[in-house]
Amino acid sequence: MDDTARNADVALPRYRISEVMCEHHRVVCTEHWPVLGAADLLIRSCEDCLKIAQAVTGGRAIDMRVPDWAESAFGEEHDAYHEAGHTVAAALGGIPIRRVRLGELVVESELTSTGEVQAAGVVEIGDGETPISDFTAYVWSGMRATRAWLALRGQATVANLVDSVSKGTHDTAALQAITEPHGLPIETGRDRADEIMARHWPAVQTMAAALLRERTLTGPEVAEILRLLLPVPVRVAADVNTPELSDTDTTASKETR
Repeated sequence: MDDTARNADVALPRYRISEVMCEHHRVVCTEHWPVLGAADLLIRSCEDCLKIAQAVTGGRAIDMRVPDWAESAFGEEHDAYHEAGHTVAAALGGIPIRRVRLGELVVESELTSTGEVQAAGVVEIGDGETPISDFTAYVWSGMRATRAWLALRGQATVANLVDSVSKGTHDTAALQAITEPHGLPIETGRDRADEIMARHWPAVQTMAAALLRERTLTGPEVAEILRLLLPVPVRVAADVNTPELSDTDTTASKETR
């Protein structure tokens, strides 16, 4: 076996993302992810992070994936709460829902150079005019739901929060695309999202449990699940595979993760 093949079989040292970040980014990245890209892109974009990473790792190649989250019950539940947060906020904001899916998939995106993005779940919504305050709250609510979930588990450490937010890079890109043209701060909608989590947490929990059980929920199924849990009815967007719903909202798939 040559050196290249032998090295490929050697597991790289694993580090929590927060272990190789500067103090500034440890704080920022408990709230939102500042770049559209994985952890290594963020580390390379910051001189201070690079210095810390080189000091911690001795300049060796490392693996910065979220430890033990992929294909674990913890990771599945984390992702379910993320999509549940989006779903409940969409319902409260009057955003029509076509379908919600949980699991690794590739979805279309106007925010990446390839026109697609890897996601751990998606809320497909319909077209329509939505106030910026409601739409930004909808985007923020995925990250705020997982933050609340970690807090309730007693696991809202800096390391866990950074790991969690690192999975929401596309949400941050969406927030930037929405707020920057209007001269608004990226935090627009965050307080509203926190208010939704505080007031409607039972609805978020119920949606997360349903996603873990079913993996995919149609708009009508979401409406039935949330019917008695929210003060407003869920708007259902037409499903292209369900002609009998064609008299409801016209839809387009819009990913949130």
